[in-house]
Amino acid sequence: MNKSTQISADRQGKRIRTQLAQEAEQKSRPVSRLYSGFRAVKA
Repeated sequence: MNKSTQISADRQGKRIRTQLAQEAEQKSRPVSRLYSGFRAVKA
């Protein structure tokens, strides 16, 4: 595995972790997420 492959795999892992964290956050407080999204749309 060369260095650029290593970097891209690391970046992919970070993205997946971020996605999982965001999904967990959405499940834990869906109402506030909907509300902030609604305000962002109205703004």
